[in-house]
Amino acid sequence: MGLKVKDIYEQTGVEREALRFYEKKGLLPKPMRTKSGYREFPKEVVERINFIKAAKQVGFTLKEIR
Repeated sequence: MGLKVKDIYEQTGVEREALRFYEKKGLLPKPMRTKSGYREFPKEVVERINFIKAAKQVGFTLKEIR
């Protein structure tokens, strides 16, 4: 079982809109969908989001991070 958006927010502080933006920009993999349509991300996405946040803090652009 993967992580739902709520779980990711609790672990990283990244909002739903930011997750969608990162998906659109190719920074995060497309999530699987549950039968009810909820997005489920692999657990590794938390580590990737933390990397993105850290890289942004030191001045990298999202294009450079990708």
